Amino acid sequence: MRFVVQWIARLAICGCLLFTSCAKAQRSESNGVTPTRVSASSSRVASLPAEIFLHGGILLQTRVNNSEPLSFVLDSGGGSGFILDTRRARALGLELHSRDTFTGAGENGVEVAFANNVRITLPGVEFPSRTVAVISLNFLEPFAGRTLDGLFGYGLFSRYVVEIDYAAHVVNLYESQDYQYSGSGVFLPLTVEGEHFFVPARITMPGRDRIEGKFLIDTGAPMTTIILNRPFVERHNLLTLNGRRVLDRSFPGLGGETKQILARAAELQLGDLVIRQPTLSFSQDARGALASSEFDGIIGGELLRRFKVIFDPAHRQLILEPNAHFTEPYEHNYERHQFKS
Repeated sequence: MRFVVQWIARLAICGCLLFTSCAKAQRSESNGVTPTRVSASSSRVASLPAEIFLHGGILLQTRVNNSEPLSFVLDSGGGSGFILDTRRARALGLELHSRDTFTGAGENGVEVAFANNVRITLPGVEFPSRTVAVISLNFLEPFAGRTLDGLFGYGLFSRYVVEIDYAAHVVNLYESQDYQYSGSGVFLPLTVEGEHFFVPARITMPGRDRIEGKFLIDTGAPMTTIILNRPFVERHNLLTLNGRRVLDRSFPGLGGETKQILARAAELQLGDLVIRQPTLSFSQDARGALASSEFDGIIGGELLRRFKVIFDPAHRQLILEPNAHFTEPYEHNYERHQFKS
């Protein structure tokens, strides 16, 4: 059962980097917003109302075994399927088995159990009964400011084309085989590795040459712009950069506290899209997902919420279409953090 999560515990939803204000604005090459046009041959399966919270988190109303509506996070970085909170699983009378420990964001192990014969439904969509991972989300709720009953991971994204319209608070699902996009969005090559989604990106730090990396696209990390994994930071000597540095310990992972150095890039390039002066974080974790050398970092909800984001794994593409939030500044609340010279 180890297929479930080397990353679910990582940020799970809660990249909750509770940054909020200060610093300079970004600008991109274009701030035009053009609506998506989907060809008539595309078959929309469902249009799901979404609650957007914490600058990029996404909640969908979900039922488990005919329960009352529950709040599930839409988490493209959430591993191989569906995850249920431990308290909710017990309240539903589910039998837990095959307990194990996994590593996630933070440096501590995370206890995971499994429940069989779980039926999950969204409005207009029903999934066959399946085995789900069961993890305590209790630690994350104070940062989210609400109850979290579970999350949707790769099991949803692999079945449908998932279109997240952050501005309209809607998630649309389309059949993969006949989906066709026609619009002004930027196309990024999307790779799937270990049931996670990755795109290439280029980052330019002040006074440095451009560096390239492979980044996990993580809708389950609200208030996160970009996190660079520790091996990537060390390989490119990024901590030697001059300028104000801020130590942030407010980032909660299921593996406990994480340690980040807050910074600002000169430029981020995603395909033909150029983003000026985005905030980012340098991971200082010695263990856990953010210490991994298997990928270079995470792109989270604080960046993604400025777009209509379309996951189309069948065609190996991620589409980013700027929305009305595109030109909003990327900011940190520096007063909340400890300065390092």
